Amino acid sequence: ACDTALGKGGGAVASARRLAAHYGQVHTQLVEAADGCSMGSPGGALTADGPSASLACSQAAAADNGAGSKGVMLLVAAAEVLVAEQQVDQALSLLRAAVALQNDLFYDEPAPFFYPVGETLAGVLLSLGRQAEAAEAAAVLRQVLFQWPRSALATLGLQAAVEFGPDPELATAAVQGLVEQATRLNDTVLDIAWL
Repeated sequence: ACDTALGKGGGAVASARRLAAHYGQVHTQLVEAADGCSMGSPGGALTADGPSASLACSQAAAADNGAGSKGVMLLVAAAEVLVAEQQVDQALSLLRAAVALQNDLFYDEPAPFFYPVGETLAGVLLSLGRQAEAAEAAAVLRQVLFQWPRSALATLGLQAAVEFGPDPELATAAVQGLVEQATRLNDTVLDIAWL
C-alpha cells in the first residue's frame, strides 16, 4: 500500500530518496542564485554595486514567498530522509539552510511556511544528547520563540535544551513557567519527540 501511495515501486525509502535528490537540485539552484546575487549580477539582472544592489537582489530572491516556501519544504524533506538513514551531519546542514531560507522569507499572514523549521533543527540537535548541540538547539529555539512567541513545542524544546546546561534544575525551573503558559490551552499533551 505504501508503494502505491508513493508512486512508482521501490518503497518509501526509494521514494524519499528520489524526493531528496529533487530537493537537493532545488537547493543547489537556490544557492547558485544567491551566489549570483552576492556578486551583484544574477544573470545580468543587477549591475549596480554596493548596498542598494544587495538589497535589490535579496528582495528579488525573496519576493516570491511561494518559491521560498517550496525550497524550505524540500530542504526539510531531504533532511528527514538523511536523519532516517543516520546521516545526521548532512541533515543538520540542510536544516540549517532551511532555517536560513525561512528567515529570509518576507513577513506575511498567514506565515509563508506552516511551522518554524528551527523546531526540527533543534529536535535533531537534541537527539544527539550532547551539551554543545543542546546549546545550539537552545539558541535556535530562542530565535523561534522570538518569531513565534506562542509556540508551545519550541518552549517545551527549550526546556529540554536547558536541561543539558551546567545547572539543569535552575534552568528547568526558570523555563517551567513558560511551558505552563504556552501549553495552558492545549488539548493535546506535547512530547519532545515531536520536534
